[in-house]
Amino acid sequence: MKEKTGARFIDVKPAKFVDPKYTEQEVWELTKSDWEKFKYDIF
Repeated sequence: MKEKTGARFIDVKPAKFVDPKYTEQEVWELTKSDWEKFKYDIF
């Protein structure tokens, strides 16, 4: 996810993954309307 695709960064939360050096996850929001706007702007 990236802001240039219309997504909005919401938060960073603690998380557990198989690889212990990863301890956080990013939470992003991407609405259908924002995605469609990005998708049609690039074509």
